[in-house]
Amino acid sequence: MDEKIGEWIVKTDAIQEEISNARQKLSAQAGTADQSAVTELKAVVSRKVDELELVRHAAQKDKSEYREPRLGSITKSASEIAKKVAAEKGIASVVDTSSPSTRGTKIPAGGSSCNITFEVTARMNAKFSSADPAK
Repeated sequence: MDEKIGEWIVKTDAIQEEISNARQKLSAQAGTADQSAVTELKAVVSRKVDELELVRHAAQKDKSEYREPRLGSITKSASEIAKKVAAEKGIASVVDTSSPSTRGTKIPAGGSSCNITFEVTARMNAKFSSADPAK
C-alpha cells in the first residue's frame, strides 16, 4: 500500500506544482493589458484544480477499497475475541467505547473493574503478530 500511496502523492504534488506555477504567472500578468493571457491562465488554474480534486477522489476511493476489507476482518476478530473474554469473565454485555455510536456511554458503577480492553488488545496482538502478514 505504501507504494500506491507514493504514486498518489507524486500525482497530486505534480498537479499542485502546475497550479502554483500557473498562479504565479497569473500574478505576474496582473495589471497588464494582455487579458487573453490572464483568461488562459485562469482557465489553466481552474482545470488543474478540477483535475486535482478528481485525483484526490480517486486516491481516497483506492484507499477505501484497500482498507475496508482488512478493517472489516480485524473488527470481526476483535468482536469475537471480546465476546470470548467477556464470557470467560462472566460479563453479560460488552460496550465498544471506541465506536462513534457508544462513545461517551456511561459505564455503570464498578464497570471499570470489568474493562477487558487490555486483554482483548493483547489477544489481538498475539493473533495478528503470529498470523501470515498477507492475510
